Amino acid sequence: MSLDERVEVSFSVETLAAIFRETSKCALAFLLTLGISPNGSHAGEWGENWGTLVWGASASCSAGPNLSSLSTEEQVQLVYVGLLSRAADSPGLNYWIDDINSGFTIEKLRENIVLFQTEYLEDLGTLSRPDLVPRLYQNLFTRSPDDAGKAYWVSGDGATVAVDRLVLALINGAGCTDRKTLTNKAEAASYYTNNYQTYNKTHAINAVKDVDSTDASLAAAKAYVDSI
Repeated sequence: MSLDERVEVSFSVETLAAIFRETSKCALAFLLTLGISPNGSHAGEWGENWGTLVWGASASCSAGPNLSSLSTEEQVQLVYVGLLSRAADSPGLNYWIDDINSGFTIEKLRENIVLFQTEYLEDLGTLSRPDLVPRLYQNLFTRSPDDAGKAYWVSGDGATVAVDRLVLALINGAGCTDRKTLTNKAEAASYYTNNYQTYNKTHAINAVKDVDSTDASLAAAKAYVDSI
């Protein structure tokens, strides 16, 4: 009897990555008992919301590494996208890149935004956890969370994870489709920042908000920037 005949799985590998992030050996054993290999060999059978659960550098999907292996600019852009819902403005991007290259960490950037940035405090900072988690998914992945993922981060073991660390967890736990979306978001954000020097918040939001895993959405975002 095949795995598909024996087990109906109702949550994505992204969710498994979140649940088992701190216990990778247990997670690996659990996945193997289900016949799921860590390289995502069943991803094609289970649809586009299934992706690779990444253990270290191993991955079967080619799009989007984890946050620590992105360039400094890409890391900053994804923090802006996740927490501020927009592409970075040029002065802000350059400021944080210079600080990070001088020893300031991306973790401190996330903390700074969550604790001190008025733009965050007056927007995502006002949301309850049940409203915040879907907003982060929408900002990062241009989709709503699956039920299991939302439950884990809202009322499960992940409910106590601080929002700045939650952004990192979502990025590093993303499956193939979501990782491609992150790659496209980072590219669209950089395209806006590098080609539109006069910052406008609405434009910075629109430059990334509809970008998903498709090449067409990235092309549309760049066309939008070219038109403003």
